[in-house]
Amino acid sequence: MPDFSPSFALNTTATVNNGSTVNPTESLPHNCHTILLYNPDTAENILFKTGNADAANPIAAADGGIIPPNSSLTLSIGVLTKRPKAKAKLVYSLESTAPAGNKTLFITYVCGNRL
Repeated sequence: MPDFSPSFALNTTATVNNGSTVNPTESLPHNCHTILLYNPDTAENILFKTGNADAANPIAAADGGIIPPNSSLTLSIGVLTKRPKAKAKLVYSLESTAPAGNKTLFITYVCGNRL
C-alpha cells in the first residue's frame, strides 16, 4: 500500500484466530487522521493497540483498548506529522487480539489530502 491514500475512506479488516495477534490487511496511510473500528461479534471483545503485531507479546487488556461485542470505536489520531511517536515503534498499524475462535475487526481509515 502506498504511504498516501488518494481515497477519503479506506476499508480493511484484521482477522484473528484463537487469540492470535495480527496486523490489518492494509496498513495505515500517512494522510489518514481517523480510524473507525467495528467489532461485529455478538459475544466476544476484541483487544487492540497501535504498533506492530508481536506474536511473542500478545495484547493484554491493561496495555491496549477493548472493543466490546457489537460495538464501534473512533480513534482520532491525526496525520503522520501530528501523531505522537510510539515507544520503539516506527510503523503505525493496528493490532487486534480475540480470546478464542475466529474474529474479524472491521476497520475504516478516514483520510485527508494533507500530511
